[in-house]
Amino acid sequence: MLCRILSHALLAQDQPIHAIAFLQERLASLTEVHGSELDFRRWLLVQSLVDCQSYAGQHTEAWDTLERIWPAYRRSIFERTDYVRTASHYRRARIAVALAAQTGDSALARIAEEHARILWGMRQSTARSVADTIRAALASQRGELGRARRLLARSEATMRLAGANLPANVVRRHRGRVTRGPHGQEVVEEADAALSALGVTNPARWADGFVSGVVVR
Repeated sequence: MLCRILSHALLAQDQPIHAIAFLQERLASLTEVHGSELDFRRWLLVQSLVDCQSYAGQHTEAWDTLERIWPAYRRSIFERTDYVRTASHYRRARIAVALAAQTGDSALARIAEEHARILWGMRQSTARSVADTIRAALASQRGELGRARRLLARSEATMRLAGANLPANVVRRHRGRVTRGPHGQEVVEEADAALSALGVTNPARWADGFVSGVVVR
């Protein structure tokens, strides 16, 4: 848990390379002492490393990192634990949708949509709010900016109701990006100011790392 907090603090300081190196070292140490079996410690480190790689724009590396544990995760008891299940499906969807934006690969888009369907089916506000961000990213890639905006607005409202102000402002920034004209720019600037006030050094990079694949053409 301390590794997770420290790595995200490094991201807030816009130091993803240091965060990635730190987590890779911790994973290597864990493997040396306890082997490569999936447990909660390894799961936490992998989720944090995926976040840092996403922040750095290393989406292919993030995909490879998560895929190395994905089969073991799906066979584990973790898949029946709400928090772990939400976090895991959200990250795999987020990386898939980011890679789909880069490559135009429809298979990756289908993977992201399937994870969004699973997340929505959990019937929990957190899972549904991140499902909305994945579907918004896919909509933006199809040029459906109105649909993307509505999905992002609903996700932001859900997050604010839960008191999750940091992710809510990430979603708000993307909502501004898919809103054309001066109003959209104003929303982006307001979100950037809020993220900066919360300690984020590079709001644009932070937002693209944690809600990936939203494109405006």
